[in-house]
Amino acid sequence: MGRKKNTVTTDEMNPLIYMLLAKAQQDGLNNHEISRALGVSYPYWMSMANGNREIKQADHKVFVGAAKLLGFPTAQAYLLSGRMTPGDFVVELDGEQKINSTLQEMRNDPVWSGFVPSKLKVKNADKDLLLLIHFLYEKLNQKEVNEDMQSKNK
Repeated sequence: MGRKKNTVTTDEMNPLIYMLLAKAQQDGLNNHEISRALGVSYPYWMSMANGNREIKQADHKVFVGAAKLLGFPTAQAYLLSGRMTPGDFVVELDGEQKINSTLQEMRNDPVWSGFVPSKLKVKNADKDLLLLIHFLYEKLNQKEVNEDMQSKNK
């Protein structure tokens, strides 16, 4: 009897694998070309692509190759694979204080106050999700500040 192949849906697929497969389709690359770009054997690549081997456990060269192929920094490949998380880029105490400060600021903002989760939900929320909320709110406010400054300078 042959070994049963693992079938992975796109919803279950690792985001880095998904992006590599999408890039291959977009550029007309085959799996042999992908494996060469990643610096691994064809069977090794296929075991990652079909979900039998986790890409986040791969050697550094795989992330370098993936990043080069996809045209972004190696750290982004680590993030997409799940080997690193957004929280890895924030000092824990400082990051937690910033998130709480941002959430309080959002609670006081009439535009955002209705969207802020309760303190109980925040306490149980995934830290990376809270960090994403923080960065998005911070980025949005930065954009608004820049737009205000530009309109005043006209």
